[in-house]
This record gives sequence, structure tokens and C-alpha cells, in this order.
Amino acid sequence: RELAETEPHLYPKLDFLPLDLSDLRSVAKSAHEFLSKGLELHILVNNAARGLSEPKLSRDGIEMIFAVNHMGSMAHELLLPEGGLQFGTLGKPDAETPFVNYNRSKLANILYAKALARRLHAAGHDKVFINAIHPGYVITGIDGDAKSTVGYLAFKALEKSRQLVGRKAADGALTQLYCATSPEIEEKALSGRYFVPDGHEVRPGPYAMNKELQERLYKYSEEFMIKRGLLNT
Repeated sequence: RELAETEPHLYPKLDFLPLDLSDLRSVAKSAHEFLSKGLELHILVNNAARGLSEPKLSRDGIEMIFAVNHMGSMAHELLLPEGGLQFGTLGKPDAETPFVNYNRSKLANILYAKALARRLHAAGHDKVFINAIHPGYVITGIDGDAKSTVGYLAFKALEKSRQLVGRKAADGALTQLYCATSPEIEEKALSGRYFVPDGHEVRPGPYAMNKELQERLYKYSEEFMIKRGLLNT
């Protein structure tokens, strides 16, 4: 929105579409608004995330970090055109530590990407690619809520470490740009993969590679949406 307002000559076709990933109704509204424009969707980058924020539930009654980092992004993808995970505590904001909440949501990103890629391939959508991406240790302000959740000393350690070894936000976007624009993704049919800086594919840990866990997460997420009337069966 700021770019469209301050540099209209550079971004004449830039539109702002409101989206609150912590609220599934906002996600549905945003997706439907995009679809109403009749535009083709070539690239979708779900980048917003919460860090070590205070324990609380989202408007939909699910732990907030998981709601933003997984459910919101997952719902956005499902509504647009084509173990290691404690499901039992997702409706209890104080059941896990902020570190568990954050790591669980990041694991879900990889599990979901693999499950969705498998479904796209089975349905014959071999020109649609979905990958999970780690941008690196980036200076973005994501630790803003950590002081109240992990304590002052741990917060200062996080803050200092990002200042010393963190990457600039522009550098953090390089792997996303690679996956979104590189011809190699299509040429090598790279889908359901996990990439780290800068554009390197790596094999994630055993939990992320667990097909049973991938399917369980996908079904859990899909059923959560269906129960709220946001996704048709």
C-alpha cells in the first residue's frame, strides 16, 4: 500500500488486498476478493509469521502462532485456485512453551507443503509447484513479543544475535524469489521440497519426512476449515 501511494509511477498496477492470517474469516474474504477480480494467480508467497509471542488463542480458538504460521497460510492456499506435532494442545494457549509453539508451526509448514504437493501431482496439476522455504536468520522484528514470553535476558540474547549475524530482510527474500521465479523449479519439477538460503534444497528432519504425520496435519487442517464453514467438502 505504501509503495502504491508513494511511488505510483513505479507501481501503476499494484493493488493492496487486506489479509489477517490470524482470522480465518479474513483469509476467506481476501481469497474471495481476489477470485472476484478474475485474475490468474501465477505466484503466491505466504511470508507473514509470528515469533515467540505471548500464549493466546486466535479468533478461531486455536493457538495463535500455529494459527498465523500454518492455518492462515494453509487456508489461503486451499481457498485459492489450484510425532513431532502435538495436536492435542492446539486449543490450549498455555499448554506449550513459546519455543514449542513456534517450532510446531514451522514444522507444519513443511508437512503441509509435502502433503499438498502430493495431492497436486495425483490430480495431474504438474505445473503447480509448492515448496517450503527457510529465509534464514533475518532481522525483521519478529522477536518483538519475546520479552514477555521468554524473559528479558533471553530476549536481549535474541536481539543481540540478530544484530550480529542476522541477515537483512532483502537477503532473506532471496530463497523465496528463487522458488517463485527460477526456471529450474519447473524444469526440474521441484515441488514438495524444502529450501534454505540461498536457494539450496535440503532434506528436512525425520518428523518433516513422516508421511503419516503429513497426512494427519493436512486432514486436521482441512477438517478445521470445514467445521467453520470456510471450506466445502
